Amino acid sequence: MLNKYLPEIKKISRQVARKVPGISRDDLEQIGCMKLLIVGKVVDTWPMPQTATVVRNAMFDYLRDEYRRNHRIDSDADYFSIADSGLKNPLHILLQKERGEIASKAMAKLSDRQQDIIDKKYIKEMPMWEIGKSIKLTEARISQIHSKSMRILRNLVN
Repeated sequence: MLNKYLPEIKKISRQVARKVPGISRDDLEQIGCMKLLIVGKVVDTWPMPQTATVVRNAMFDYLRDEYRRNHRIDSDADYFSIADSGLKNPLHILLQKERGEIASKAMAKLSDRQQDIIDKKYIKEMPMWEIGKSIKLTEARISQIHSKSMRILRNLVN
């Protein structure tokens, strides 16, 4: 099963490793392979873009966990209070700039569903598949809504 997806996993790990200095492509490839092994035979029924999303999300979850572990971050409050994060996600940047006012104004511009997904992803730290399960949407759809929400937030901040 993995042989079929290995080229895609390698491609994604190259893309991610280019964006995050100091991370091993081998580690990212292992994370991608492990995720596909965990979800098992279900993967064979998915189209390649959905499988790629699952792999990419697993890699980003790994990077976020590594960052927190390396910086001894115990809570979300600690995570968002760090002045300069190695992982520049739009929500982190948003929270750095005038901590509440800008964030609350920007979040208010998102739909209730978008706000719920952002809250579950960054505050409750739920993986995409679990968010999808909780609101009865596919992981791919959650990823689409998340990406759109991040674009909106990024545009509001910049």
